[in-house]
Amino acid sequence: MPVTDPPTLVDVLIPCVDVSDERSTEASGVPGLRDRWDPVELIAHYAGAGVRRVLVDVVDTWERVGEAQRVVAGAAPLVEVMVSLHDGRVPSVEDCAKLLDAGAASVSVSTSAVDDPDTVSAIAARFGSDRLVGVVNARYRRGGQDGWTVYVDGGDEATGIDALTFGRTLRDLGCGAVIANCADREGTGRGFDHALTRALVEALSIPVIASGGARTVRDLHQGITEGGASYVLANKMLHSGAVTLDDIRRNPPPDGR
Repeated sequence: MPVTDPPTLVDVLIPCVDVSDERSTEASGVPGLRDRWDPVELIAHYAGAGVRRVLVDVVDTWERVGEAQRVVAGAAPLVEVMVSLHDGRVPSVEDCAKLLDAGAASVSVSTSAVDDPDTVSAIAARFGSDRLVGVVNARYRRGGQDGWTVYVDGGDEATGIDALTFGRTLRDLGCGAVIANCADREGTGRGFDHALTRALVEALSIPVIASGGARTVRDLHQGITEGGASYVLANKMLHSGAVTLDDIRRNPPPDGR
């Protein structure tokens, strides 16, 4: 029988790469890259270390979808690409098809789920729930004492919608997974908001991805053990080179996942 490597925490890791103008928004600190601004080269590095899924977060508008398509097409042979464009907006079923046809495994939605839920539902009906990932981008109410409110438009616009209510809406619109992102923890290195992740896990019957605030391997591990996430998302800790994939690989996934 063929020998297979034992599972590691890398198997449930989803690196996030921020992109604009077909380039990373910041130079990567990962050693050994020829072009530290090339998102596809960075993704190739992740893939070579065993990463299976990557979120490509394109901040450009849909008028420049061709650039996003080229990044997706370059990365798709390497990993399963989840892609977000223009703060989780998807103008139409046909526009979504442009990213899927370029090789994206799934497209993420947040703002459109508030502004144009019928289109989100139509996308799920056309392509299937496994091609659609919802994003719950939440901030604390009353300093975290009263749950979370959903923000859209890149985290700038408060909707007044409760995070758990929005998670259920995303599920009911046809999203096959949900990213639980605590915007108040992004870039802080304070670790994931396990209460937010766990609340969405318990409210929904679909996979939940923990996001926002990871700084250490321990943070990733706790996203699963304490938050109950199926996957954990990391951005700056990997992009900066502060934590290597070798560091993460040395850790088995919780519960032998």
